[in-house]
Amino acid sequence: MKIPQKTISIAIPIAAVAVLVWTGLNLHFLDSSIIVPGLLALASIPFLYPLGLLFMGLPFLMTISILYGISPCVLATVPYAILGAAFLKNCSIHRKCFIFAFLVCNAFLYSLAYRLVDSSGSLVLGNIMFGVAAMVIVCFAFSFLARESERRKENVHLAYSFIIAGMCAAIAGSLASLSWWMPIAVLPLCGIVLGWNNINKERQQLLELLDKYQIPKPAAPQL
Repeated sequence: MKIPQKTISIAIPIAAVAVLVWTGLNLHFLDSSIIVPGLLALASIPFLYPLGLLFMGLPFLMTISILYGISPCVLATVPYAILGAAFLKNCSIHRKCFIFAFLVCNAFLYSLAYRLVDSSGSLVLGNIMFGVAAMVIVCFAFSFLARESERRKENVHLAYSFIIAGMCAAIAGSLASLSWWMPIAVLPLCGIVLGWNNINKERQQLLELLDKYQIPKPAAPQL
């Protein structure tokens, strides 16, 4: 049974308001080291916007969820979502508000999934991977619901993006057990890897368009 898009467009913003209220009531002391992955998430938006705005900062936000918990992750997602929506062009205010609400709800859901699977807070990579697997599944399911995408190839690329983001976040989270600054070294690489995945997605879509309209593919450059 399909959920009507209008119902989804109303339910997600209402849920986002509830999430923000819950976050405000449950937010306590924040470690200053959260600033680093938070700023890296924000920095990913203007530079990597053409490669996939919504999920480019996901490795950084997932790392915050692993290291600090649900409320800090939602809090870090708020400025990311605001700035991300602001960078969208040819997009109505209603659509931007929906994207903001979607990102906030998504952060809450994948953070909650991680804590339900790994409530110990262990930073051992083996333990983190189970929680990250839950995060990836929840991200894909919620995004699929919100997008109502029935195109198989789109969903495959979406799944790849979440898997790569989760793996990068798992590595960054486990490195934090050595020193709080160690994730800094791996987080920029996370963005590069995720960006590479999105470049391949754009290339695949271009090739599909060329095939659809029977346009000759450009020849490879001769060395």
